[in-house]
Amino acid sequence: WRGPLFAAAAGAAAAAGSRVKSGAFCSKSSLGAPFLVVSDRAFVRGVPAPSAAEWQEITALCAEIVKQWEARGAVLLTDFEGEGVGLEGELVSGAFQRTLALDPRSLQPFLSGAPSRDMGLLLDFRCEAAVALVRRIMQHEGLCKVIWGADGDVAA
Repeated sequence: WRGPLFAAAAGAAAAAGSRVKSGAFCSKSSLGAPFLVVSDRAFVRGVPAPSAAEWQEITALCAEIVKQWEARGAVLLTDFEGEGVGLEGELVSGAFQRTLALDPRSLQPFLSGAPSRDMGLLLDFRCEAAVALVRRIMQHEGLCKVIWGADGDVAA
């Protein structure tokens, strides 16, 4: 479940034998896509809350993944979830995953190719570091964010 992007980033950010590197803070989507849970507390059932040292390791790993996305000019599938989204709503989480379905330069679909198995990021907006990472991703003009059904999300 861990693609080459995760392996490269984990090698840069994680010490041997760590729970972060072993995937303890990862969850799979309903389609089986792997996501690193980015929260400094319990956020997803079955994923433990990280210790302070593990949280530092998670944030370093996230920074490395986003740095690689930026260097590649990645196309990211992006989704936000919230409560009462819209003008009075509040976003509570965001998810980003690199897709190989679109050409990053032309945004034309590739005719063939397997779905990306790269690690995505599931971010808890209660955490300042996660919000800062979302801001970095959303403000980076070299990253294309593919978002659907986002009218209420953007208003929130």
